[in-house]
Amino acid sequence: MKNVTKPSPPPDWQLRRARILQRVCQGILRAAARGVKRERIIRRFGAYWDGRPLGERHRLHLSPGNLRRCFDLWRHNGQTPEVFRLKFRPGKPALPLSVILKFVDYIARGRHGTLLGAARAFCTLPVHRHLAPVNFYWTVSRYLPASRYRAILAQHRTIARARAEIARLHQTFKHDLRARLRPAKT
Repeated sequence: MKNVTKPSPPPDWQLRRARILQRVCQGILRAAARGVKRERIIRRFGAYWDGRPLGERHRLHLSPGNLRRCFDLWRHNGQTPEVFRLKFRPGKPALPLSVILKFVDYIARGRHGTLLGAARAFCTLPVHRHLAPVNFYWTVSRYLPASRYRAILAQHRTIARARAEIARLHQTFKHDLRARLRPAKT
């Protein structure tokens, strides 16, 4: 026997939205039966119900165009509140994970002054020329906090200082060896 999961019931605010829209559509139908123009009813009902709270963080948005669309959908699909069920699907991420990971590797290898500068330089690479630098920057900045980018920059500065110190020690060591091992002039 297959393990079939039932879809979770919609939240209360969506049920409340469906009940209100059912009531509004029935009112539009009754008013149209009395001979009132449909467009006038839609504008009046939309203005009356627009902005009503549905829950803590949700409000009903009923512009005339939105209410007309809901009414036509309701009228052509059985005149039941199930017609108003919202069908949310998670959207695709703005950038594929592989591109974001390549960008993180890119900023770990190179030193750029700002995240925007790094994004611009990354987008000039032949493989990533199709990316718009500013849009790419705004998308990546959602995934990569500025504090982490600053931490990477701080480590790059530490590495640069260490390399400069190694180069200085190398030069002094070579200079001391030459001075010590140079044959004395007689």
